Amino acid sequence: MEFAQKYPGYTADNRSINTPVEAGVIPLCDALNSLPGVFTIWSCEGHPERASRPFVTFVAPKELAFKVHRAIEERGQDLGLNFNWWLTANFRDDGSMQYTIEPNDYRVSKGAWQRWWSSRRWSHRVMLKDLSRLATLVQQGSN
Repeated sequence: MEFAQKYPGYTADNRSINTPVEAGVIPLCDALNSLPGVFTIWSCEGHPERASRPFVTFVAPKELAFKVHRAIEERGQDLGLNFNWWLTANFRDDGSMQYTIEPNDYRVSKGAWQRWWSSRRWSHRVMLKDLSRLATLVQQGSN
């Protein structure tokens, strides 16, 4: 299947979308993209050496995004997630909403202080497990 068909949020003129999806975040992107009316826009599997947090930003009907939010909130720990995750929402340029799944955890900080607190740096391997478990959660929680 062609990339643009599998990821309908893809447009050739948007450089941020015009890059391949990183392998570690593909399960979560695929789980979201399999839901009706949902498509991913941006994602990153996270890179602790660059203090780059993992995330997936997507467009979805509000009701479906709320189901994903509730699934993360209510059943996230049951699946053995290692980090605290949340779903946030913000406006796109056209006034519609977009949603982002990302860690809400001091151990995965965006702040510059993490550079000197390197002994607490998060593990990429553990983060990839969480991304995979989130994919399972999205699939189960959207029903």
